Amino acid sequence: MAKIKSTLDIQLDLTRPVEEITQVISAVIASQPARRKEILNGLDLAVGNALIEIQSQEEKDQKPNDDIAQEKFPEQRDGGEKGWISGRFLNSP
Repeated sequence: MAKIKSTLDIQLDLTRPVEEITQVISAVIASQPARRKEILNGLDLAVGNALIEIQSQEEKDQKPNDDIAQEKFPEQRDGGEKGWISGRFLNSP
């Protein structure tokens, strides 16, 4: 019995990921014009979730740095004139 597959063999140049992925998306959409919206909505959801995950991780990574900055630079927290900025004490000449 004949086996019929609708496949796309892909080789990507990982030094140009955006351009390469864009070309793959274009090829898939061209092969499935009736499902164009469904495909793009699925990609939108996947990319959106990935971006949310990245942003969440960046916020977690930033939080400890913010706490450390407040300890080293208390003038940023309370508006006072005492503290360290750029390696020197504010009240020094």
